[in-house]
Amino acid sequence: GFLVTEMSNCAVIMKDEAKSILFPEKMEIKSKFNIKRNYINFEEIDVDSKNIHVSLNGKIQDYFGKALPTLDLNVIVNKSRVEDFVNLLPPFKVEEIDTYKLKKYKFYGDVLANFSIKGRLPEPDVIGDFYVDNGILIKPIPNTTKGATVKINLTGRQANFDVIVPAGY
Repeated sequence: GFLVTEMSNCAVIMKDEAKSILFPEKMEIKSKFNIKRNYINFEEIDVDSKNIHVSLNGKIQDYFGKALPTLDLNVIVNKSRVEDFVNLLPPFKVEEIDTYKLKKYKFYGDVLANFSIKGRLPEPDVIGDFYVDNGILIKPIPNTTKGATVKINLTGRQANFDVIVPAGY
């Protein structure tokens, strides 16, 4: 099948703004897929807004079975804005990442990514790379020409970080 979805002004608003889920003002999702008895094959899904550009393909197996679904997805994030992705996330905390704090203290920057999600829910392996350029938390460091460079390499169940933060003079 083929499906085009356009979203405008969608949000889940909470008293604590950092717990809210905010979609971009306008977002379009185009998907080409096949649904079979035991799996859904996503030939192509494109998500586009002013600041989010994502392509995805792959398969979800056993989505109606007694076992939990198994994912085999590939995701490419073309130049997008970190803050728009962070706004889409619910607040959660894992060892290295606290999205509640990223939402509360505002993390800005340009992001590129290429990763895969493989394995059984709720804990599939995520393998790939994220690159954030000109990353700024709350506000820029005085007397710097740009924000931080953040490289994240995901190796299944672990994340390796390489962060360079320019110092002011």
